[in-house]
Amino acid sequence: MVLCKRFSVQLDSTARSLRHTGAQTLADAGHDRASIQAFLGHKSAEAASHYIRASFKQAELINTALGASKLYNSLLDISTGSFVSADEIQLAPEDQQIGAVVGYRLVAGVGLCKAGQSSCAYNPVTSCYGCPKFMPSLDRESHVEAIEGMRDQVRLYLKQGISDETPAYRQLTRALAGAQQALTLIDDRPKNHG
Repeated sequence: MVLCKRFSVQLDSTARSLRHTGAQTLADAGHDRASIQAFLGHKSAEAASHYIRASFKQAELINTALGASKLYNSLLDISTGSFVSADEIQLAPEDQQIGAVVGYRLVAGVGLCKAGQSSCAYNPVTSCYGCPKFMPSLDRESHVEAIEGMRDQVRLYLKQGISDETPAYRQLTRALAGAQQALTLIDDRPKNHG
């Protein structure tokens, strides 16, 4: 207050309003309940939940994580890979056919891997979207199933309070965006193609 008086600065904030602003700023920056709770010094995460629910930024993060953000969906472009038909997938070696359990769903038919799944150290399906070795399927429903499985997993992460900074969470959001982009490209294809 001494500095405010010295420089003729009128300050209308109270310690309580600064604390509230600080907690809301943390929520807007994407911090989880535990870190907001620690900032506030509360034993319960209930108050932190109020700041998160009030945050437009948090809503945007959740929409991005669930693959619902149109802006985020356009960031990943898998159009450099060539699409393959269901027949091409069935005729390909089994190692190149991409399938996995995603969330609580068995997902198959999303495409082919040029290198083969056995030579990849990453999770099938969730790490395929955006990979230059991935050749997405023209089968729209397989991508829809993959998206729903990834959304199930994101919801589970959110329910468990897993941070959006974890590698698995970020991988899911990238994969969701790639799967959404595949759907967009399939839907935008001229009707006389595949």
